Amino acid sequence: MNPTRDRDGEVRTRRDRLIHMLAVRPYKKPELHAAVQREGLRDKDRNQLTATLSSIAMQRDNTYYLLRHVWNDVSDDWPFYTAQDRQTLKRSVGGTLSWLVS
Repeated sequence: MNPTRDRDGEVRTRRDRLIHMLAVRPYKKPELHAAVQREGLRDKDRNQLTATLSSIAMQRDNTYYLLRHVWNDVSDDWPFYTAQDRQTLKRSVGGTLSWLVS
């Protein structure tokens, strides 16, 4: 899995990136694939992407939802979050997560 470097040069895995993207909100399959494509997903990584997604998310109605047990891996100080992402995450974690899947 291709790592991504954050602003401090720390290496982050694509799995971590996917977890933190899905923690903010559910993603439709095409928009999630477009987002990772922009980050440089190579053709040979597509199978790994599918395997990773199946271990961290559930797909329903062409939309990926973060699995409940994966929320333990979510960090609100993720370096790629915008201020708006952090706010959305705090509201989501503080309230009822309507898209939370067991």
